[in-house]
Amino acid sequence: MEKETRRITMRINILSIFMALIIASFTAVLLFLGAKNSEVVTEISSEVMAHVQEDTNEELKNLFESTERIDLTIATLYRSLDEIDPQNEQMRSMMLSVVKNYPNVAFLYIGTEKGDIFTAGDLSFSDQKTFFSKPDTALPKNAAYYWQSILLSRGEPTETTSYLDEDFNVLASESFVQARYDARTRPWYVGAKQAKGLFWTPVYRFFESSASGITLAEPLFDSTGTIFGVTGIDLSFDVLSAFLAKQTVGKTGKIFILDSKGDLIVPERKPQYFSTIPPEAAAAAFKSYQGSKEQSFEFEWQKIRYLCNVEPFPLKNGDDWLIAVLVPHSDFFAKLEETQKSAVLIVLLILGLASLGVVLLSSRLSRPIVLLAKEVDKVRHLDFSDEVRVHSRVKEIYLMDLAIAQMRSAVRSFTRYVPKEIVQALFSQNREIQLGGDKKEVTVLFSDIEGFTTITEAQPTEALMALLAEYFDGMSKIILEAGGTIDKYIGDSIMAFWGAPNPCQTQAAACAETALRCHAFVQEFNRRCLEKNLPVFKTRFGINSGVAIVGNIGTPERMNYTLIGDMVNAASRIQVKNKDYGTSILLGEATQKQLGDRFATRLVDCVEVKGKREKISLYELMGMR
Repeated sequence: MEKETRRITMRINILSIFMALIIASFTAVLLFLGAKNSEVVTEISSEVMAHVQEDTNEELKNLFESTERIDLTIATLYRSLDEIDPQNEQMRSMMLSVVKNYPNVAFLYIGTEKGDIFTAGDLSFSDQKTFFSKPDTALPKNAAYYWQSILLSRGEPTETTSYLDEDFNVLASESFVQARYDARTRPWYVGAKQAKGLFWTPVYRFFESSASGITLAEPLFDSTGTIFGVTGIDLSFDVLSAFLAKQTVGKTGKIFILDSKGDLIVPERKPQYFSTIPPEAAAAAFKSYQGSKEQSFEFEWQKIRYLCNVEPFPLKNGDDWLIAVLVPHSDFFAKLEETQKSAVLIVLLILGLASLGVVLLSSRLSRPIVLLAKEVDKVRHLDFSDEVRVHSRVKEIYLMDLAIAQMRSAVRSFTRYVPKEIVQALFSQNREIQLGGDKKEVTVLFSDIEGFTTITEAQPTEALMALLAEYFDGMSKIILEAGGTIDKYIGDSIMAFWGAPNPCQTQAAACAETALRCHAFVQEFNRRCLEKNLPVFKTRFGINSGVAIVGNIGTPERMNYTLIGDMVNAASRIQVKNKDYGTSILLGEATQKQLGDRFATRLVDCVEVKGKREKISLYELMGMR
């Protein structure tokens, strides 16, 4: 034994030396390659993020500049007018064309000092689905744009809206006396008058929809230089959001636009824009940016490392936006990590050649032992599937494998005599079984074949045993599937119970359902017997519930896991009573009370059974409702 211990210690020492060499080599190569490759990847990622940021910056500039050109053009066209005519068809056509041809322009309008306002709008940016005057009536299906005038200067306030198709043909119109909107009070109107020139509003929610955006406004001057109105353009962030959603950096990186407070501007908080990086990650990036004030940095959020590049984008209204590019660290460094893994594999391969002999030798000795240990564990859990035999030239391993195979066979046979749950309990308790029992609430089932003695006398022994084996097999499977414990086979009878060794809250229902299934099985079994001119088995069942002593009963040399008590005897005698009433399944009163409404039962009689002084009510189990 001492020699064996020294052999194991030597093997461990040899393996330890080789593992130390492998780990040292692995660390040296990984650190060297990681440092060099990390520099290259960091440089490339910074260039890529800067390039994407530059494209986004250019896109924003183009958006704002094109919008300013549109607004200035409109303002120039109408500066020579002292008053805006609602019947001006050229104005209507021009404003609708701008809305149609510029995807970012959601609404274009002209408001006057008299309170009148004329609006050309894209219905795809509006939440309006029905007529204002008829909320229950949907807009025409082909409606794409609308032209609206709100007149406050001509008598009673009047709002008129025309709904148009793609070619600006009027599909429907509505008009009513109402003043839902006064342009003179809106921020864009007030701001343009105060600025007396181009004015960009902060980000806000549009009046006609729940979409976010900003408005560019330009005052209109009459011939005397007096402001008589303001033209405004609503820029929706929907299109800009879609543009940013398509821009990816690496595999899953995204671009976010934040205001100076860190609130998300673009893309809008819609699920389709955040399939890879949620908006909360952008908020975390802003906090890191505030703390470091560095343009490029790394941070961690939700256990994910990110690379981030932040660049300010100044606005003409004095505010600053922030263009933040966020990329998961793995997008750029996944290849580097794969390279490092490859390097590790090369090191392991080189050093593995030197240690191959030692590893193979130790593996050849330890692998059979590990397999045998697993087989022992499977036997301990009564798992007899996938039986594995270990073949080895080592005599000790051969003898161990043989002993385990014999033990497996003995335990498998043992479980056919003793309930499997009891055997599992013996293994789990890791101690010798002892006599004793406990009082438990259980439900007992007795089954018996009527006239079995007569059948025995009329049939050859071999044929009868085969028939009885098939019968017991079907009945036993049903009982075991329902969680019952088969106590014993008494001739042609079966005794089973529920509630021990494992507790069962619905033991009466489980036992009753099992009896019904067994009864159905017997009927099918008898049908097959009749086809073969074999005798049929008429099986009777008796069920009773109550408190019994459950445990190991017998002598220290020979014992049995069973239950004893008055309720057990009563169950056996209830089964016999089937003969008197011509029934198949009889229940004791205690069982019937536990079944509830799921089962159909009928009162048969109130009788005295042998061994009990008090009468008990007997119920026939008819079936399940």
